[in-house]
Amino acid sequence: MVVGSDGHALEENRRNCSRERSGVKSRGKSQEPPAEEGTPAREPVRTPPGIPHPIQPQAVFAEAKRCAPLPCSQSFSQLDLRCPEGLRFFFWRHPSWRRFSRRFWVREVLLWNVGLIWVVGLLGGCEVAARCGGERLTGLDPLPRLAVVQSDFVSTSVALLDGEGGVVHPHWVDSGMQAPGVVAALTGDVVLPSNPVAGQLTLLDRFGVDVVNGFELATGTVVGQWPTQLPRAQSTSGFRANPHDVIPWGEGQLLVSRYEPNLDGSAPDLDRGNDVVWVDTIRGQVTARFDLSPWDESLAQEGQVTRVFARPDRLIALEGEGSGVLVGLGRLDASFFSAADGLLLWWDPDTGDTEALVLDGLANCGQIKAAPGDRSVVWVVCSGDTFVDSDGRRARSGVVRVEMDPMNVGGRLQLDGVWYARDYPDVLPPSHGLVPGSGTQAWVVAMGHGVNDVPDALLQVDVEPDGSLDVQAVNLNGDNAPVTAFVLGEGAYDPDMETLWLPDTEVGLRRFQSDGESLTEQAPVLTETCSGMPTRQVGLLN
Repeated sequence: MVVGSDGHALEENRRNCSRERSGVKSRGKSQEPPAEEGTPAREPVRTPPGIPHPIQPQAVFAEAKRCAPLPCSQSFSQLDLRCPEGLRFFFWRHPSWRRFSRRFWVREVLLWNVGLIWVVGLLGGCEVAARCGGERLTGLDPLPRLAVVQSDFVSTSVALLDGEGGVVHPHWVDSGMQAPGVVAALTGDVVLPSNPVAGQLTLLDRFGVDVVNGFELATGTVVGQWPTQLPRAQSTSGFRANPHDVIPWGEGQLLVSRYEPNLDGSAPDLDRGNDVVWVDTIRGQVTARFDLSPWDESLAQEGQVTRVFARPDRLIALEGEGSGVLVGLGRLDASFFSAADGLLLWWDPDTGDTEALVLDGLANCGQIKAAPGDRSVVWVVCSGDTFVDSDGRRARSGVVRVEMDPMNVGGRLQLDGVWYARDYPDVLPPSHGLVPGSGTQAWVVAMGHGVNDVPDALLQVDVEPDGSLDVQAVNLNGDNAPVTAFVLGEGAYDPDMETLWLPDTEVGLRRFQSDGESLTEQAPVLTETCSGMPTRQVGLLN
């Protein structure tokens, strides 16, 4: 589902509607019409980073209003009934509907039929190719350096750039693409993996489609579209895998982290979820799984016991034979409201050996990335508890630096530095968009407040001489400084060009030059796109 990637559709749509009503331009602060006397203030519905769209259907449909020519209006129970998100609220939660029907299947069938009709209608009006023109999936020479994901949470388009930000192709792959080997069209929940596959563009189409797409850049051909769960003929549990990351592992094999657990206890073993699975790229199917339920946890809360699932997120393939894989675990319950302490897991897929590092006092620590050129140093961002404001997240949010000990003296995973957001009330707590610059420097996005008009921030993390971590906000003042929340996405650092690239849904692709100590912002690129969709994520291709 960032949460990113990137999963703030409801709040962003609320701001857009507010601007339409008040006539405020998109770069200005959002303004709500004054509430009627006695009416409680409307609270925005937000999807916190680090949790990939836990309410993905709602986020997809609400953001779709930006594509469809629907007027904005006053809401019913905080939601517009002309929008599918409002319909879902009414059918699923509203007391009058519950009194009308107590049967689960009636509500669900009506809900998904309305949603299906809505999506089909919107996709017909959001055809990317009609706006961009030109052929897609053409062979490329020279190969691009960057892939940029643009999405309105209904459709997706991927632009390709060179190392200096020049456009190689404005929409090499998009939701309107028809090509041999592509069975399922790209949805609006598409992300890049943590690490590129040489010579390929790899895309994860997450919750609801659950496939890994591979495209060869030099020839413009589809390498494959690989499912991450069993076909319906082999499993009838209705499981959605929600793949979060993928890495190659041996000839013709991929390792894929499946974020969602299958709550159907009778489901086949290969469809249980909450695991890392082997996907055979030749046969196009899941062949084995590494069950992560031993790292689930039961939490006693208010007299009840809540099961927290491991929820594997990002993966890192460590260098050297027998070095294994690092798995970042989200450790959240089925509702995403309860979280256990963060945990980083080392695992050898060949032997099954494991080692866990518990991150006490931190939560939602699935975002992990290795330093460029040195995979013995790993950065971790813990975004804290979900569905709370920044102060609520601050209590268990932070940044962690871990070093791998190849000699395994005292453990493979060595906690080298921790920065706790709760100790720094003047700094926004980190939330998503982790970008390592080196073994001693990294950047991360801190999500702002949608209600109080506190904008997103970019934080720089440096290792001090004594080994402690120092976190400071990067100065983004100027015409392109964020003025609201939920605009900064997941960036990338190019060590060859010493350039940090940062997506901004309202500016385009921001560009910073690094001298190893500080950043200097340069002119952004992709300020206008033929797709008309905002920039969400950027990643290196080689």
